[in-house]
Amino acid sequence: MTTPTPLAAPLSAEEALPPVHRLAVIMNDMPGDAAALGSAGTFARAYGGTLNLLQVIALPTQYIRPWTVSAQQSVKQMIEDVRESAKVRAESMRIRLETMGVAGDVYPIEVPVAEPADVAAIWARRCSLSVIARPYREPGDTSVVHAYFQALLFQSTRPVMLVPSDRPVSVMPSRALIAWTDTRESTRAVRDAIPILKRCTAVDLLIVDREATLLESYEHAGTWIKDYLANQGISVELIDAVSSGRRTSAVILEEAVKRGADLIVAGGYGHNRFREWALGGTTRELFLSSTIPVMFSH
Repeated sequence: MTTPTPLAAPLSAEEALPPVHRLAVIMNDMPGDAAALGSAGTFARAYGGTLNLLQVIALPTQYIRPWTVSAQQSVKQMIEDVRESAKVRAESMRIRLETMGVAGDVYPIEVPVAEPADVAAIWARRCSLSVIARPYREPGDTSVVHAYFQALLFQSTRPVMLVPSDRPVSVMPSRALIAWTDTRESTRAVRDAIPILKRCTAVDLLIVDREATLLESYEHAGTWIKDYLANQGISVELIDAVSSGRRTSAVILEEAVKRGADLIVAGGYGHNRFREWALGGTTRELFLSSTIPVMFSH
């Protein structure tokens, strides 16, 4: 197996925003890996970027106790088997990259001690965007994908593109829906999405329950971010929606379908990360339910 070239140093603040030129794709042997890779390839081709396939290799937990490993030859064999299997998968991924015509490489990440998702998030800091597929139809992979998504969102400092797990995104988004609230997370999401928004033919700025905003002049909610985007050469249509008791996520998804959006841009919110579900309600529900790509930033 060829040794991949080291990832470059983390991006500076100036580099992080404009070009989507290094994409991290989490490959953790889950059903949605193929869709995540295909979707990332579409973005990489559009921006002339490279793909960094982060192959997470979880070694047996006994590996962290050398005195037990030396006493148990079976554990040593397990570790070697895992590594050998990972090499085979890595070569397969490299062949896939060549077939896709996208520059990039596979970066095996062995995690004998730390949480795999946390280590993946650290590596993702060296990229400008992370791509991961939402949970597959089987409920069993939801907790695993959630752990990676949560770590990427809260620890990598980079935006995270959540894509459908049953099919890759084959074309660049042409119509985007921004789920807007006047918060740090939402503002960060808009700024991170500017390179993609500039390629869209239409951008909608959705405000749910305008009268519930905490702004003093709620009638002007959304005006400043609309002006900001206009200064970036992005024309947006301001959309008002009333939840009428429905969940905010349901309103966002309904409006996205109604307007033919093929991308949602949203701030990613969270609570205490030691809770079972550390994502805020709307973020969690978009994570579980969206059938179109969602670009989150925190």
